[in-house]
Amino acid sequence: MKYYFSLLLVFSLCRLEAQEMYFYVGSATDEVPDPISLCSIDLSNGQLKKVQSFEGTKSSSYLCLSPKGDFLYSVDSESPSPGSKDHSVASFKIDKKNKALSLINKTSVEGRGACHVSVTSDNKFVMVANYGSGNVVVVPVGAEGRLAAASSNIQHAGTGPDESRQQGPHAHYIQASADDKYVFAVDLGIDKVMNYVLNDDGKLSENPNQAFLKLDPGVGPRHMVFHPNGKFVYVLNELTSSISACTYDKASGKLVLMGTHPMLPEDFTEFSKAAAIRVHPSGKFLYGSNRGHDSIAVFEIQKDGNLNRVQIIQDGIEWPRDYNITPDGRYMVLANRHKNEIRTFTIAKDGKLATTESAIEIAQPTSVVFLGKK
Repeated sequence: MKYYFSLLLVFSLCRLEAQEMYFYVGSATDEVPDPISLCSIDLSNGQLKKVQSFEGTKSSSYLCLSPKGDFLYSVDSESPSPGSKDHSVASFKIDKKNKALSLINKTSVEGRGACHVSVTSDNKFVMVANYGSGNVVVVPVGAEGRLAAASSNIQHAGTGPDESRQQGPHAHYIQASADDKYVFAVDLGIDKVMNYVLNDDGKLSENPNQAFLKLDPGVGPRHMVFHPNGKFVYVLNELTSSISACTYDKASGKLVLMGTHPMLPEDFTEFSKAAAIRVHPSGKFLYGSNRGHDSIAVFEIQKDGNLNRVQIIQDGIEWPRDYNITPDGRYMVLANRHKNEIRTFTIAKDGKLATTESAIEIAQPTSVVFLGKK
């Protein structure tokens, strides 16, 4: 009997330990010296906890993890060298035991207003979109996560009809396809999703099958996300608070627009701009956030890849800059930037959100990335 209860206790403790999941939060502020925070969520009840915060970057507005979870990359608003007007990207080593971050190095992104960072599936290249200067760069990743000088630098060109936001190119997002063959750069200033081929040396070149996907004038595309099945892509349009659903051909890298879906109520006419987009791990639902209307729109993904809006939730939401979904699909962790907090939402089987009382204070949170189970 003692042996039975000992096994039961060990099983219970392991089960409790497995319920804790860690994640990092980036803060877009120069007011704190440690803009990256390590937090955890208890998957049994959605409770959040701040564990530690780290120095090493300035205004870490966007983060991404290496595929194996051993490195963290962050955009950095500091210049890499004295007198330089360019910004940088930073690489951190993640301690396997306590998840602490140690700065490895920084390198120039050869542009200004670095706002998005991503990494290829083989961890060979980090890619950065520069909003201010309207260019995108590829940065090789060496041994132990060390960043080299940029191997490719592509300058976008053009304008859009919104004179206040589209007076020139504003690269806002960059991401490789699952096979790392193609790279897509979303540019708010020119209403295009640029389409590139990535070679083994980290050079970008125009995709001969499709140089870019042109969206409706003035939509101001900001971010995009691939569906888990690899057949669909969804582009979040900041200026019109809408989502453009596209088909994606893995062989050619071509995107084809199917339709654009509003994220706001039809009778809403005040200021609002879209911020972030995520697909549920099940591939059944899509989420888009609105700053101004302060809401999240929930869509059901149809078999053909198009969208059917099923909910717009405002409760517990204030300037939702970013959010992420736990791998089990049960919780969303939302970054309420203007409220200086992150908050938990439950996700029902139909994809709809419900706010919880679990929230913790984080200065101007702007990026949420999950590390994995403890």
